[in-house]
Amino acid sequence: MVRSGAPDARGPGKLARSPRSQNYRALPWACAPPAPIPIKIDHPMTLNPFADGRDDVETVLPGRVDSRDLLRTTVREERDGVFVVVPVGEVDAATAGPFRDATLDAVRVASRQVLVDLSGVTFLGSAALAVLIDAHDAATSKGVACTPVAAGRAARRVLQLTGLDYVLGLGTSVDEVLRELR
Repeated sequence: MVRSGAPDARGPGKLARSPRSQNYRALPWACAPPAPIPIKIDHPMTLNPFADGRDDVETVLPGRVDSRDLLRTTVREERDGVFVVVPVGEVDAATAGPFRDATLDAVRVASRQVLVDLSGVTFLGSAALAVLIDAHDAATSKGVACTPVAAGRAARRVLQLTGLDYVLGLGTSVDEVLRELR
């Protein structure tokens, strides 16, 4: 057996390598990890956004869009015990929180039905679908109906592709659902 570093029978000047050393060099984790990349922050960050006394300020990191610019949600009482939640804009992971709060608040105070009018929605992400399912479950446990209404293609298509149009029920307009409610 030839030891590592010993002359090889293949010729002068060639060194034999053990199979173990060859395998060791071929493994990717045998290499040293890359050096960490230093990150330079060129902007001041406020640790306490309310330090100046204003309580209506949200901290928005540079390069990020404020979620209030992406979605506006209003709730109105259409008639006695029937509430309509109207989100306008994009409903995704960044904006689902306020949408969830408004929808579940409407479910809490409604005595007959909650309609979620998605006609002004330009994007409906998976977080929005989770909000609709949670609102439907909360309404069902309370004995109240919660129906999404999608006149626009953006929301209607997502609900149809996921099968939630059958699970949650899907209205084509708020007026149509209100006529059926009488």
